[in-house]
Amino acid sequence: MSTIIFFMENYVAGGLDKVCRDILLNVKAEKIYLIVNKKIDERILNTQRLPSRIHIFKYRLLTPADLSNFATQHKKKKIIYLLLKLVDYLLRYPLLLISFVYFFFYFRKLKYDCFMTHNGGYPAALFCGTASFASALVIKRKSIFVFHSMPRKYSKAYIGFDYIWDRLVDRYCIIVSVSKKSAIELLRIRKIFQFPKVIHNGIDPNEKKINTASKEINILHIGYVSDSKNQLMLLKTLNILVNNFSRRVKITFVGDFTDDNYKKTLDDFLINNHLEDYVSFEGFKENMELYYSNNDILVCTSKIESFPMVILEAMRIGMPVVSTNVGGIAEQIEDGCDGFLVNSDDYTSLADKIQLLFDANVFENISKNAYKSFNNKFTKNRMIESYNEILNL
Repeated sequence: MSTIIFFMENYVAGGLDKVCRDILLNVKAEKIYLIVNKKIDERILNTQRLPSRIHIFKYRLLTPADLSNFATQHKKKKIIYLLLKLVDYLLRYPLLLISFVYFFFYFRKLKYDCFMTHNGGYPAALFCGTASFASALVIKRKSIFVFHSMPRKYSKAYIGFDYIWDRLVDRYCIIVSVSKKSAIELLRIRKIFQFPKVIHNGIDPNEKKINTASKEINILHIGYVSDSKNQLMLLKTLNILVNNFSRRVKITFVGDFTDDNYKKTLDDFLINNHLEDYVSFEGFKENMELYYSNNDILVCTSKIESFPMVILEAMRIGMPVVSTNVGGIAEQIEDGCDGFLVNSDDYTSLADKIQLLFDANVFENISKNAYKSFNNKFTKNRMIESYNEILNL
């Protein structure tokens, strides 16, 4: 049996944390050192008690994300914001060097066989990279570098740094992507030469649940409330449905607000179109089973995604999904077979697809196919087997 280091740097709990929790609980390792930043959002990780073989360590280093977030908090004060961004730029490289040295000497104290880090995007949480490089030098074995979102293009401000970063990742890491689309995009927009291994996310199967279209259609949307998740698109769709179709529609949004300005945009739209009675904002919820069971359709309106866990959670109980066709979502949903896809921001087409599900026969066919697709391709056991293989466990 092996000992592994499992490294995470996150600030908002989401699908990545669900995947990490399942890997931690099920991967074939005798001992796991779970290393996380001090500000980690533990709400999802802690929904299940971690076994004694998992030892948690929280590092207390100032991160580039801390600097960036602090600057963003003062965005309305232009001079202060620009000064803070300058500080962010000047301190970024010293912080990365300090973190590399810190992790190198910390890892030398541990006896372990392999290292894995899970990163929200690419390059995203930069300490995931410096920790990966440090580990590769300590144990003379490439680190497993998993990224869960779409890669970011080269930044004009950091183009030299980004190029060097890609070279280091290529040299010291085995890259894993959760979707083929994000892997292809990484090769297209970055200077990466290895083709990432693709391991689709997976979750536990569940008993099939099929709802039939009723007089009231209950729509569920899950994700932190922000422009990137594009809840406004669904509200525009709601406006069409309310004014053009006889069935009553109710939307439940689950997820924390992360942008006060965007919250005001949504509130203003609801008030101006008299839609307040059709919408409920529930905030973050640890236990989602009740929300899946009490709703009929899952809608995903994101502008950027790689392989959303919420779509898998809906498919495993036969809940029809209507989603924007972004990132790797087309690897989850076959349009018209086990769900529906629409172009980003096309709220009229979204209304049309939802309206199709008002028909009980269409609803049931999509539901059955979604459940079947999930069990054939996206179970947790398939995912864990792939991670055990890449870790040589």
